[in-house]
Amino acid sequence: MRELTTGRKVFLLLGMFLAGAWNTVTYNWQNHYITDIDGHDYKFHHPFMQGAAMFLGESICMILFLLVVKRNKSMMDEEK
Repeated sequence: MRELTTGRKVFLLLGMFLAGAWNTVTYNWQNHYITDIDGHDYKFHHPFMQGAAMFLGESICMILFLLVVKRNKSMMDEEK
């Protein structure tokens, strides 16, 4: 398997940092969101939906990681 270049490592590091920061900011926005229904103000409070959305995102990351590992393994087997 080839070594990652410094530029690619920096790109991945920044991508992970920005994704984590965006996740934190949007989670905070959701918790401060107030909606007006029938003249009453309601604060957003759906921890189950937030947790489910975060779990879905992490599951997608895991699936992609496993696909990359499988692809790399098959590439190494072809080289032998």
